[in-house]
Amino acid sequence: MFADSRRLCNTENIMRYQLTPAAQRAIWAAAQWSHDLSGERIQHRHLLLGLLSEPDTRAAAILGQRKIDTAAVLARWPQSEPAPHSQPPIN
Repeated sequence: MFADSRRLCNTENIMRYQLTPAAQRAIWAAAQWSHDLSGERIQHRHLLLGLLSEPDTRAAAILGQRKIDTAAVLARWPQSEPAPHSQPPIN
């Protein structure tokens, strides 16, 4: 499953969609959350957690205005548990 996340997050695929560096990092973080929490494919909760990992973005600001933070996502989906993870740079 993690291999699928890595394939999605490789530079070639991301650049095909012309994402900003922050969006690239958010997708990488979503892949990491997916791997760390369940090893399954990236799902909505992983994307939310990935977006929240980039606090200086419009998406994180909008989520914050609606009181959606990492704790809220993890509380909404109890099977998700926080796990330490690093975000390797995307070249």
